[in-house]
Parts: sequence; structure tokens; C-alpha cells
Amino acid sequence: MKKIYLIFIFMLVMLGVMATSVCASNTTITFNGQGNVAPGSVNKITLNLNSIDKIGGIMGVIEKNVNITNIKLTAKNGWNILSYNEENGRFNMVKNEGAKVEEIMEIEYTASNTEGMGKIEVKNMKVSEIENYDEEALKDISKEIKIEKTLHIDNYDITQEDSTKYIGQIIPNTGINALKQNIKTNGIVKIYKDNTEVTNSNELIATGMVIKIKWNNNEEIEYTAIVTGDLTGNGKMGIGDLSKLSRYAAGLDNTLSGAYLKASDILKNGKYGGIANISKMSRVLAGMDNL
Repeated sequence: MKKIYLIFIFMLVMLGVMATSVCASNTTITFNGQGNVAPGSVNKITLNLNSIDKIGGIMGVIEKNVNITNIKLTAKNGWNILSYNEENGRFNMVKNEGAKVEEIMEIEYTASNTEGMGKIEVKNMKVSEIENYDEEALKDISKEIKIEKTLHIDNYDITQEDSTKYIGQIIPNTGINALKQNIKTNGIVKIYKDNTEVTNSNELIATGMVIKIKWNNNEEIEYTAIVTGDLTGNGKMGIGDLSKLSRYAAGLDNTLSGAYLKASDILKNGKYGGIANISKMSRVLAGMDNL
């Protein structure tokens, strides 16, 4: 009888071990969020916990490298943060009754002002079950974050003369919003006319306007717009532009310079003014040719 009792106890223990193993193998926590961010930017990633129905609480330690600062935690979807120590990174969370969503916490952080690699880790994690309060250790997780400026400008000609950068070959009647859609960047894009920001995104981009792309670490790149055929700075190509180009070619107008002179390259061959460009503009305005 004693032998049978011992066997029974052994089987119960083994079943408990097996249950714990199944629990451990099924419960995971993961990061979700951007892996590439701009220098100096404030960003957010989230913690997602599966097996959410059976888990009632979680604790752990958040660590970061020198390129990540100002960690702030926000509970999500029915979870509460009982405690968070900013100095050592320890946190403790519990779930409210009925919480079902796997996204449990948002981590806000600030990237360094210099380009490099950032890293956020969550270590020494333990979850507790709702019914029996058993604790289960989870594997440490980490998030690699690449901190760099990104800038790609599509469909336009990028040139530089001395210290001035240009965005050229913009077709007339292009809206500011359409231009911005071709500028892929994690910086902030703003358009200026005569040193005043243009806030109406439906306004036309015009020759001489300045496109500024700025990052949170105060680095800035500046381009001057060149709209093909727009010699007068209204974003369009019309009779007034043809008249100005003709007078310039005849030596009667010497005010064309910089971006406005470059806008006279209707043929897009690097030559400004001249009979060939006048002829091309005339044919386009007459509906006999296209840019």
C-alpha cells in the first residue's frame, strides 16, 4: 500500500512538472515597434504577452544602452503598473479582470542625438498565473534600434552649386503635398517662401521656395526648388514666363539668376535661355508639345 501511495505521489509531481513545462513553453513576451529611428527623436515600442487568459501579473527589469534615454512606461489594455523604479528599471504589473489584448505595455524612449545603435532589454521576467499564483520565468528579450537620419527624394533631380542644393525638374502646377510625398525621410519637412513657412499644403510649389528637412537633433538640410518653366515664382508656366525668357535671351532682362535661371532649362539639357528653350516653351504653352 505504501508503495502504491509513493507511486501516486510521484505521478502527481511529474504531472505538475509537465504542466509547468507546457506553461513555460507556451508563454512568451515580445517587442513590437520601429527598428529605425531618427537622432534625437522620441519613440514608442510595445510589449506583447501571449497566453493572456491565464496570466495575472508580470515583473521584470528594463535595461538600455547609452544611446537610449528617458524611459517612460504606460500600461495598456486593462493592465496596471504597480511600480516602476527608473534607477534600476524594475517594474511590476497586474492585469485587471477581463483584459484580453496581448499588448500590455508601451515603452517610450528618446534616441541619442548621434547616429548609432540603441538597445532596450527586458530581463529577469516572471509571470504569475491567475488561479494558483504559480510563478514562471520567461526568457530575456531585446530590441535593437538603429539611430540614423533617412532621406530619399524620388522623381526629382538633386544638384548642388557651391553651397546651394537644388531640387529640380519639378513640373509646373505641382502641389506642396505632392512634393512632400516624394520626400521619404524620418525628419520634419517644411516649405518656406521669402523666409515664411507655407502651411497650406494645397499651394503650388514655386521656383525659389526653400524646402527644409530637419531632425530632432537640430541637423538640417536645405534645398531650393526649381520648377521647370516657372521663371516668375508662381509655380506655373505661362505667357509671363515666356516673355521673361525671351527678354533674357535678347539681352533685355538680366534679372534671371540662381533657381530662376535654372528654371529656364525647358529642354532639361543643362542649358539656360536660348532659342531652343524659347521654342520648346512656346510649343508646350500652345499645346503642341509636353515637358
